Formats: sequence, structure tokens, C-alpha cells
Amino acid sequence: MAEKIQIRETPDGFSFKVRAVPRSSKNQVCGAQGEALKIKITAPPVEGAANQAICEFAAKLLDVAKSRVSVASGASSKDKTLFVEEPDPASRKALMEKIAGFAAG
Repeated sequence: MAEKIQIRETPDGFSFKVRAVPRSSKNQVCGAQGEALKIKITAPPVEGAANQAICEFAAKLLDVAKSRVSVASGASSKDKTLFVEEPDPASRKALMEKIAGFAAG
């Protein structure tokens, strides 16, 4: 049975849990790990480099501007919550489905 990640919708966007794996050989999504989307990134967890890299990678995956993805919580942890700003309900739903698809593999 496929695991399902936790995605929370708000009026101005949505958030989802991420399990970050810094210092990986390449940036990639590895599916779900519990309620989180496991993402490997090449950046080290030093001075916010991994946080910036994971936001940029998530923005690229979702095809949104980098400025619309931020770390909502867990800045100094491997377990993070990312927030994606998207005020349009139809676009927000499409992006949430895209995230759920990455978790399914």
C-alpha cells in the first residue's frame, strides 16, 4: 500500500511535509516516507544552503517561481514543512495533486 503524504490547504496556498537528505549525489524525489515527501539534495546543511536548495528544487518540480516556496518550519531539521503560495484555488488543487503524485512514485 502506497504511503500518503500530509498536505494542508490554506486560503493562500498549501503546505506539505518533507524529509530532506542533504549532501546527496543528485537532487531527486524518492517518494513518500511516512507522511513526508523524501527529497534528496546535493547542498550541505550549512548556513541555510540545504533549505534554499530544497525550496528551489520544489519550485522547479512544481513549475512555480522560487519566491513562492518557503520553509514554514523545520529550518534546522531534516524534517521540514514547505509552504507553496498559490492564491488561485484551481491552480492550488493542481499543484497539490502534483505533490501527491510525486509521493506515489
